[in-house]
Amino acid sequence: MKKVVLIITGFIVALIIGLLCLMFYVKKQLEPVNINSADYVEFNIKKGDTYYSIAPRLEEKGLIKNKDIYQLY
Repeated sequence: MKKVVLIITGFIVALIIGLLCLMFYVKKQLEPVNINSADYVEFNIKKGDTYYSIAPRLEEKGLIKNKDIYQLY
């Protein structure tokens, strides 16, 4: 019985650590790319563009860090 409790406890601790790491990663991806930059980047959104079609272009221009996190958020 003690072995089962120990295994379950270990699993829960590993799960919590994994979720904390994932949360930290997502938080870092949502931060500004360069908060000190004064550069202007032209970015046009055309009629009919979707949320998912602009994400790769935003990433390509360096306006977001990760298109996948952007799309999920």
